[in-house]
Amino acid sequence: MMNILVIDVGTSSMRGILFDREGRILIQKREKYRPDYKSPVQVEQKAGDFYHALVQIVNGIVSGAAEAAGKRLVIDALSVTSQRSAVIPLDRLGQPLMPAVMWQDTRNAAVCRELEKENDLVFQLSGTTVNTVFSGGKMAWIKRECPEAASRLSRFVNIPEYLMYRMTGGFASDYTYGSRSNLMNLRERRWDPRLLELFGIKSEELCPLLEPGSVVGTVNKEFARATGLAEGTPVISAGGDQQCAAVGQGAISEGILSIVAGTGAYLAVSCDHVPDCLPRELICNCSAFRADIFWKQMS
Repeated sequence: MMNILVIDVGTSSMRGILFDREGRILIQKREKYRPDYKSPVQVEQKAGDFYHALVQIVNGIVSGAAEAAGKRLVIDALSVTSQRSAVIPLDRLGQPLMPAVMWQDTRNAAVCRELEKENDLVFQLSGTTVNTVFSGGKMAWIKRECPEAASRLSRFVNIPEYLMYRMTGGFASDYTYGSRSNLMNLRERRWDPRLLELFGIKSEELCPLLEPGSVVGTVNKEFARATGLAEGTPVISAGGDQQCAAVGQGAISEGILSIVAGTGAYLAVSCDHVPDCLPRELICNCSAFRADIFWKQMS
């Protein structure tokens, strides 16, 4: 019997649910937190908030698994789905250089207005127009407007990439997150040199891209010691939260609409190709179901 611990990193809380092979819920736990709304345009949160919540959740579920029904439940893997577009700059030791710039933060508006002049190219390659929400514009803003962080920058990560790094010691991401950056070639599923040059980002400053559902590494000694989870437990990047929500609602083939209402609200449908004539008010991202399924969103 395989049991999988799923971590869902939301905007206002993190959830952990232990499922068995049949999809039955065995144990669940939730930790609340809140972004720091410093002004109408500045929304930040300490990276440590997310790691602390993760440790509390995993520790609680591991403890619950040890006591469940008088027998120990083995946790065979840990899978992460998350909010997608926040950005955390790290130094060469993997330490955050500033709080996470959250997806709601719009301090990059002026930078994005400048980049919008190249929207034809950005849309053709990435499937989305320049948007203050997406991570590429936030990275460009940090490089231009946060000189102290930029001078010590080694890598940009989003929240799930940061948490998976803390769990495994390695850096990895998947196509669902890459497609929320304005930096990934949607058809080729790789960081695009033309987009990187436009935004002023180096490929080595980004995480390697994998298929959603890939094992990105295994639990290291530090995380095992902090949580009680067995060292060597596989860690999986399930995909972005809204893409995973669409899969959970059965929107994995054309003609099925997924509607999700949280801090943000989304309508999404899947298609098996990148449309040639996609209206620009729609967003085309990679699905969490299969790499050759694409996901059109209005939000």
